[in-house]
Amino acid sequence: MNKTIKLFSDAGHGWAEVSLSELKQLNILDKITSYSYIFKNNAYLEEDCDLSTYIRALEENNINFEFEDNYQGNHSPIRNYGIYNSVIAEYNLKYFN
Repeated sequence: MNKTIKLFSDAGHGWAEVSLSELKQLNILDKITSYSYIFKNNAYLEEDCDLSTYIRALEENNINFEFEDNYQGNHSPIRNYGIYNSVIAEYNLKYFN
């Protein structure tokens, strides 16, 4: 069975929605940059750098995946989420799961 990765994009950029608990399980919670966003218990990994970190971790763990594309028009609401920070991610894992 393949894992489905939800991709969200707008006119200028794209992100993959990934749960913070999965990032923690893959041991990459602290490898995600501030180019990504965070909202409650999900990270929105920016497509150019952080998504490749996540994909590499999936491949290293022999996890198959496929993508589901979601276009959100000119301005995605993801742009209004908080800037990703591993300290905030740990806090959110504790209080939003």
